[in-house]
Amino acid sequence: MFSDEFADMERQAMEIAGWGGNVYVKIPVTNTRREPSYELVRKLAKRKVKINVTAIMTLAQVRDVVAALDPATPSYVSVFA
Repeated sequence: MFSDEFADMERQAMEIAGWGGNVYVKIPVTNTRREPSYELVRKLAKRKVKINVTAIMTLAQVRDVVAALDPATPSYVSVFA
């Protein structure tokens, strides 16, 4: 992503996802203001965007990300430990 605003991230994610069926869009678990991206993850997963949620640091973040994902949409949860 090339933005810190969730609306811009969503627009960019949709563009990047269109590059091919094997593309996963990397979404940070928070922006630089430490605002969580769970709602963005939820929106993208519902739209069947393959996501790699990254920069996860805590077990609580893992739980919240997993809750936001769609089990029918492939995704990665990248934990930094």
